[in-house]
Amino acid sequence: GGPPAPRPEEYKAAARVSAGRQLGQSRGMPRVGEGSYLLGSDGARVSRRRRIRAIGTGALLASGLALVLCLGSAGPAPRRPAVISAAVAQRRVPHVAMIVLDDVGWNDLGYLSGDLGSATPEMTSLASRGVVMENYYGQQICTPSRVALLSGLFPFRLGLDADPPSFVRGEIVAFSNYSVPLGAALLPEYLKRHGMRTYAVGKWNIGHCNDRYLPTSRGFDSFLGYFNGNVGYYSKQPDSWRYELEDGTTLPLVDLVRIDAPGGRPVGLADPRHTEEIFLDEALDKLGRHRRDARPAFLYLALHAAHDAPDFAEPRRVLETCSSERVDYVELSRSVSSPFGDRRRDYGRALVAADAIVACVRAELDAMPRDSLLVVLSDNGGNACAVDLAGSSLPLRGVKGSCYDGGLRVPAFLYSSTLLQPGRYAGLAHHVDWIPTLLSVVSDEPSLDYPLDGVDHWPAIAAGDADNGRDRTLYFHVGTEALVYRRGDLKVLRRMPNQTWYPLTARPGDGDLCSADLLGALEIGPIVDLQVFDLATDPLETTNLAADLDIMPQTTTTFRLDDLPAVFEPTLPFRIEGDTDTNLPLNPIANAAMRDAGGFVVPWGCALTYW
Repeated sequence: GGPPAPRPEEYKAAARVSAGRQLGQSRGMPRVGEGSYLLGSDGARVSRRRRIRAIGTGALLASGLALVLCLGSAGPAPRRPAVISAAVAQRRVPHVAMIVLDDVGWNDLGYLSGDLGSATPEMTSLASRGVVMENYYGQQICTPSRVALLSGLFPFRLGLDADPPSFVRGEIVAFSNYSVPLGAALLPEYLKRHGMRTYAVGKWNIGHCNDRYLPTSRGFDSFLGYFNGNVGYYSKQPDSWRYELEDGTTLPLVDLVRIDAPGGRPVGLADPRHTEEIFLDEALDKLGRHRRDARPAFLYLALHAAHDAPDFAEPRRVLETCSSERVDYVELSRSVSSPFGDRRRDYGRALVAADAIVACVRAELDAMPRDSLLVVLSDNGGNACAVDLAGSSLPLRGVKGSCYDGGLRVPAFLYSSTLLQPGRYAGLAHHVDWIPTLLSVVSDEPSLDYPLDGVDHWPAIAAGDADNGRDRTLYFHVGTEALVYRRGDLKVLRRMPNQTWYPLTARPGDGDLCSADLLGALEIGPIVDLQVFDLATDPLETTNLAADLDIMPQTTTTFRLDDLPAVFEPTLPFRIEGDTDTNLPLNPIANAAMRDAGGFVVPWGCALTYW
């Protein structure tokens, strides 16, 4: 089960934040591990440890089992009365803005962080005046996280999953020849049916090799942003991907495009400004139009911050534009510091820029006559092994790319000055839940094209309920042998690399913690046959209960997917059409398309897949 959670000197700053605040306990909420019982066949209460032993060998791994967890406390959590405005009761659809932070971990936002508490005053304020989602999960890396968020389906159902050490197969880069298959409806497609204008700004990262995979072919009215998992903040170059000229010369690609209308072609933008400045201007322009446009807007703003990149510098104009009497972001960025080195300090400055953008978007929403809802969340855990901008998921185990909670459990909150009352929500939630949840916000009778993995949290959140239970299964990874899921309070990892807790001083090349690059860091530690954690009593995943479950002999056999719903089978092998040594495309058609576009990342007409 790995070593006990470390308490090194560099961990102390994160540990100053109480375990209750870090791990979802709050006043009026049941404490982790209290009052957790089931009724046995004889009607007697059964303790958690006895219950775990009673689950048995086959039942734990069978997908049909639903664990009913009665999480109580000395008394029931106080129920606040429903606070739902007349506008919502009459279904006057509100504006909705969803801001996705990049690689922001559990120890990064001010209201959770031990060392960067002053970096995000706006998000800390909104979280205190909104609803904090205390048990919120994403996926382990960028593309699967966004696939789940936009499709409402766990990535394995769409073919976007892979066993370690091949997680990269599920990550979209410049020459990836796959996407979310056609036939899977995305979030903006559903919202447009309710009269909403839909805008995508920032990071796409779920497929771009064919025009029909582009944001404006999948429900968005416009798009300005980039297709890859990462680009330079100023250079817009997607990592080290290159294209080749006819004379054999190679040049770096550039990934920044605009698409102004559904069915339009992407136009490369040679804009030297900081990505966050570009994205802020676009977001405010689109929202500003709805001071006159009577239709409600949905803004999907996938920020660049705080993803690692070598050319980060503070976006001065963003800081100046979004400063107010309450917060001077220029001065705040200048004053950010961390006892854990330059990488952590610069990460804090990236968070200051993100916080400024959140403040600007919130102010724009508040200036509109229509009700509005703001959702802020991170895609996956923090990247403690980053070269330039170091995130943190302490005190959780693992890091970005890991299937421990440090790679999966992320900060998230909702804010509305009119639709919500401040509070904390402990329901088990995931990226896949936003389609049913937002449909419930905008419609009395939401309908889906087919069953989704997501559940609707809006009735519980809007009514002020503290919890809607944990009787569900979240799949974080499903491969040919490896499997990771959470069912109720039990977390199961099968055939996954062992990882520890990443101190704030971890650096690339540290050996035992970080290899020279992120993908190598994902594989630190040997493959462990089976790990089982009870997150109600062990949220830091320190104690492996697999031996107590008497199921170790079964770990030598390959896990069968027969008991799971059908897994999407692509019509062609998923691959990255590039040489990993040179990052040049193997597909001359893709290379020619990007060469003809002046070196911008654009579609090249790959074969389509259907779901």
